[in-house]
Amino acid sequence: MERYARYRKRVGIDLDSVSRLRFLITYLNARLFGKVKAYETMHGYHLRIKTSVDLKTDLHIRHILGDDPWRLGHDEYKAHLGLYDMVDTLFHAKMHKGRFVWERRINPLAEPFWLLWYKRGRRCRR
Repeated sequence: MERYARYRKRVGIDLDSVSRLRFLITYLNARLFGKVKAYETMHGYHLRIKTSVDLKTDLHIRHILGDDPWRLGHDEYKAHLGLYDMVDTLFHAKMHKGRFVWERRINPLAEPFWLLWYKRGRRCRR
């Protein structure tokens, strides 16, 4: 597990199908652990927390912040098998209908709260 602590310098959180408010709460809580970069994906959000922790702490932080349960369970299984390099992997792009779809960097604190639901007088799809 020492190898994991030297290798990883961040904790990745995958939030799928969550509301913008739940994402904002998770973002603010994640800032307690280190510097956070937020990305919007096709189905939700990714958070990358810049901090150096061991494997057990990484899994604990991800559990507290509400990481995707399927992903978290598989990472615990990979850690049990000793596959430390494959734990906590977030991709920047995904293949969708023959094309690469890249995640988009966002700043959750940049927009006023009311713009999250209404833009130009029309209701957003979120």
